[in-house]
Amino acid sequence: MISERDFAQIVGKTKSIVLSAVAKNLPERFHYLIDDAVQETYLRAYRALVKDKFKGESELSTWLYAIARNEALRITKKSLREEQKQKEFSKKSMERIENKDVKESDDVFAQKEAYQNYLIRLPRIQKEVVDLYLRGFTEKEIAAFLSIAGGTVKSRLSRARELISRMRNSEEK
Repeated sequence: MISERDFAQIVGKTKSIVLSAVAKNLPERFHYLIDDAVQETYLRAYRALVKDKFKGESELSTWLYAIARNEALRITKKSLREEQKQKEFSKKSMERIENKDVKESDDVFAQKEAYQNYLIRLPRIQKEVVDLYLRGFTEKEIAAFLSIAGGTVKSRLSRARELISRMRNSEEK
């Protein structure tokens, strides 16, 4: 089994090689993800070393370069999928806004003027969910766009309703 100290030495010796592999294989527009790719590379390498999966058939640096390259390619593929999802979502969103296909409900979000006043005071994570909900997106669509669970969407909407109700009650007093 590899010690933390030994692994720290490996990282120190191979950092430039791993960074180079990631930078070469990650498109420039995704360079903000370099740190994530490097971190994931070393995490995968550490797990493999702990399980004694590195057989020594190549240099350690060559093995890490391959892991880094593969990680950069994986992140690129994932980021491209997310970009496409967001483009489709934005297109759908614009179509709904243009068609004024916005849900009207009896709940606390229904009054748009009040909603605007309260929305700016909500925490960001709740604000984005409420905003999408008011634009007419389903909980499932919101979950997919924000890459969160459906239950998380429901709880954020519920918490936002509670906060808005408290805001209203405090103003009425």
